[in-house]
Amino acid sequence: MTESAFSYYDNGLLMNSTVSPNDNRYKLTTGKTYDIYGNTLTERVTGGVDAAGNTQQSRQMSYLFDARGRLLKTVTNAAGDSSTYTYNGQSADQVTGKITQITVTDANGRKLTKDHDKWGRLVREVTPDGVPTSYQYATCDAGCSPLSHGHLVTTKTKAGAPQSKVITDKYGREVGKQKQGFDGQWIVTATSYDAQGRPVRQYEPAFAGISAYYTEIEYDHFGRVINQTNPNGGVSSIQYLGFETLTIDPNGKQKRAISNAMGEQFKVVDDIGNELEFVYDAGGKLVKSFITSASGQELLRTEASYDAYGRKISTKDIDKGQWRYTYNAFGEMLSQTNGKSQSSFIYYDILGRKVRQTEPDGTSCWTYGNKGSKTAGLLIAETRFDTVVSNCSQTGWVHSKQSGYDSAGRLASSKTSIA
Repeated sequence: MTESAFSYYDNGLLMNSTVSPNDNRYKLTTGKTYDIYGNTLTERVTGGVDAAGNTQQSRQMSYLFDARGRLLKTVTNAAGDSSTYTYNGQSADQVTGKITQITVTDANGRKLTKDHDKWGRLVREVTPDGVPTSYQYATCDAGCSPLSHGHLVTTKTKAGAPQSKVITDKYGREVGKQKQGFDGQWIVTATSYDAQGRPVRQYEPAFAGISAYYTEIEYDHFGRVINQTNPNGGVSSIQYLGFETLTIDPNGKQKRAISNAMGEQFKVVDDIGNELEFVYDAGGKLVKSFITSASGQELLRTEASYDAYGRKISTKDIDKGQWRYTYNAFGEMLSQTNGKSQSSFIYYDILGRKVRQTEPDGTSCWTYGNKGSKTAGLLIAETRFDTVVSNCSQTGWVHSKQSGYDSAGRLASSKTSIA
């Protein structure tokens, strides 16, 4: 049984939602505050970071809007890193009229700018490295050869990258793509549709024109695929017999798949009579799988169990043995114990990033940057110890990797050291 509780402000807006309010192991509370316009100002998620739920942690996202409650100004995460939004080159409080340009400046001062046309379509994007990407939209009277059913062509141009085009028909379906090769020739792929809008031919890539090789798909009256002809002429067919599906590959090999009333596949029979059976719980989670040979020998292959909220807590495999898992209230895995009873333990920061993992033979650590060094959100160090340690900054590591980044946030250097 699962349980959730909700509380509301007097104006009807959601105040708190709590998953598993009576069990600290799973209890996770999300609280919200709003401005006078109903925009979310803060979203605080509180839950246990240990398996028992005794040690609580809150992770908060904050949002600030302009005085009119119309445009987002800043977003701040639980680590205090903020992203700022400007519109048409002005602050959210100053801008008026139609918005055609949005710039997001992250905690490291790096900017992402997007320009839109009067229809709201993206026409230009400039990433923090300063490289622009442009998008042009035109009707196919400007030329969409060799795709005769093309109606609209979208051309993407980026410095240092091949130009590409996406062609759609008058119904908005993608009928083809064109991309420049290394020698400047256009590489063309195409798709054709039937009267019901289903893809019936998918052409292989070809230079300049449409390829003579394609995959052809045939449907029944219910829109189900019944035949697929590959470019080499091989045919795969599918027959539907109530809850049973019979698939025959181009070599004549057969596979039967049987589903239950919920659409869950519970039995698969291969060409030589081997059976693979699946058992599900009421929530649709796979709990058992069996193999039955053509001679009738049955073997339990895998077994799994879950907690009340659908998280896998144990698996049993005939090859790997039994594995067990624990989680915190945020759904993050805290421990994993393998079939040899060897356990690893995982620790996270306030943003849910893995920062330390201990295993029987040592410890792995991950260190992230901060906005002061213009590396907020970036992995700057990976360290490995051959013993279990609780302090990742201590000496005695056996392997270390340091990463450096340029002003655009791109990896600029990597230094690996072995003690």
